Amino acid sequence: MAVFSFMAVFLFIFEGVIAKVQLEPQNATVLQHSEARFNCCVNEPGWAVMIWSLNRLLALTILETSGVVNSTGRFSASDYSTGGASKWEFIIENVLREDSGQVMCQIQGSEPVTAQLSVQESGAVEIEGANRTATEGEQVTFQCLAVGWFPAPLLSWALNGMPVTKELFNSSFVEAGTVLNSSSSLSITASSSVLVECLATVPALGTPERSGVFLTVAKVDKPQTRDQTVLIAVTVSFSAAALLVLIIIAIVLCCKRKKGASECPAI
Repeated sequence: MAVFSFMAVFLFIFEGVIAKVQLEPQNATVLQHSEARFNCCVNEPGWAVMIWSLNRLLALTILETSGVVNSTGRFSASDYSTGGASKWEFIIENVLREDSGQVMCQIQGSEPVTAQLSVQESGAVEIEGANRTATEGEQVTFQCLAVGWFPAPLLSWALNGMPVTKELFNSSFVEAGTVLNSSSSLSITASSSVLVECLATVPALGTPERSGVFLTVAKVDKPQTRDQTVLIAVTVSFSAAALLVLIIIAIVLCCKRKKGASECPAI
């Protein structure tokens, strides 16, 4: 192994081949303890030596003629060369937060090409308390905690799977050693039973982590309103009858006062 390393460095220093080198992706964001992969492509044969480094520390060396000649720990490479183009994939296994930084691929006689690696952490998320019960019209507040994330997770809420507008909740975060803890509170007016979910995510996480509780809303019994039409009709009828009686009484009294008159008004 030492002989191969010496030969690789020797060739790297003295070979004069200038090749076009491409490194992809230019930016990679992955979760801690997962894998990171980068591809270095050389457009023509005869490059002899390829060196990969992470944060300026040598990770492995590849010879065009014999492949990987030295690799350490979590670093490996796979050959995907076709025709006249060479393509090697550099693999970092079980990536750690401290791996974040610069990944470099260099061919002898050419300028190094670099990419950036960002390692993030996914923690836990939970809505405080269990399922809730509320009365229709009651104001209900939910509290969500996201612990052990890096960077600070983006927190959001959903009701029956539908996103809640940002105006209805607020979020904040605090440092806890090397990670960040976030919290968010949501206040809603109970109108109907609903599944309440809190979601947490970082760019490297494909699907958000989520926690959910169920809110059961009890309806308020409202006093029944009677049909006013019948009441109005009855009132009008009684009023008309009373008015008629008053008119009759008035006529009778008028007739008694006019005892001397020859006739009384007709009823």
